[in-house]
Amino acid sequence: MGFMLYSLHDGAVQPSLQLLRGQLQGGQSPLEGKLRPFEAEEACREGSPRYSGFLRGEPLLNPSFIRWVVDNVGAEHFVVQTNGTLYRSLEPRYWLRFSTVLLSVDGREELTDKHRGRGVYHRVIEAAKHLRESGFKGDLVARMTVTEDTDIYLDVTHLLSTGLFTNVHWQLDVVWSDRWRSFSEWRDKSYIPRLRRLA
Repeated sequence: MGFMLYSLHDGAVQPSLQLLRGQLQGGQSPLEGKLRPFEAEEACREGSPRYSGFLRGEPLLNPSFIRWVVDNVGAEHFVVQTNGTLYRSLEPRYWLRFSTVLLSVDGREELTDKHRGRGVYHRVIEAAKHLRESGFKGDLVARMTVTEDTDIYLDVTHLLSTGLFTNVHWQLDVVWSDRWRSFSEWRDKSYIPRLRRLA
């Protein structure tokens, strides 16, 4: 039996803590509801969570909360998913406590900036370089959102060629977006053939 502590930001500066109990492998465990920081501390008295993750929204909007959790919750592993543009809001000693950092970047500069805003690609790459130069040796993941204009082969190989990322993860932006002209055509003519080149 173990548990995980999640910080879900949902665009708010004040995050909600969620406690996930149960087996961490095989099957889903329900979230037990929102916790205030003192309740999280109380929950952790029964033992440290294996993982504590800062997910959704932009966790770096509230760096003092991240500091509090890292300093007070004795997790074995800390994980954060961020766009990385506010990386300077957290001191290097905190970055070095993370096992995994996922930076949201969609591939090549023109694609990332098209979907995330002008200059975002350079700020994310700057954040990745800063983490590496600060001594971060954990898993630095390029976290892509794949759209119809993604060339999965070119964008993944581009990110790996930077030498900054240990892994590239992606999700297909199909369910949340109405931007697709023809998903099945894109899948069959672009995605699957280019995906095979990665193998």
